[in-house]
Amino acid sequence: MIRGKVIGRDDTRNVLIFVISDLIILPKRSVKECVHGGNVAIYMEDTIKVAANILLKHRIRGAPAVDATDIVGVVTLEQITKALVSGLTNQKVRDVMSREPITIDGDAPIPDVAKLFDQHHTRNIVVVVNGNPYGIVSREDLVRESTIVSELVIAPSFMSA
Repeated sequence: MIRGKVIGRDDTRNVLIFVISDLIILPKRSVKECVHGGNVAIYMEDTIKVAANILLKHRIRGAPAVDATDIVGVVTLEQITKALVSGLTNQKVRDVMSREPITIDGDAPIPDVAKLFDQHHTRNIVVVVNGNPYGIVSREDLVRESTIVSELVIAPSFMSA
């Protein structure tokens, strides 16, 4: 993935000159390989205390929230912490979770989930394997998996034909 802007052109060589603000190289692996503590889901009827214990036990920051048959949201330690700090200790997961989760098949390549983050402006995407929730992948997980090069200037003199 390349982000940047055009800063000039060389009409004699028919090339553009641009500044790359971010060059992110994503590995050719599947999304499920980015999920830490995979195969964890939390029932929406669980209390936030139960949910916090599950997340801490698996050393993850969030998980898909499910009802008896469907993925219904995402619950994170951040959401749980905000509720606990507010004194809402008896809340259910359904009261603090984000709803209408974005999902992706676990076998999809990592660049596909990067596109979903840009399209939906979300922080977490639910990874599904064989129709079942497997975990969540966050923007931070992608950063951990990527190689980032910043502030490059690409000009014709650096390129060979």
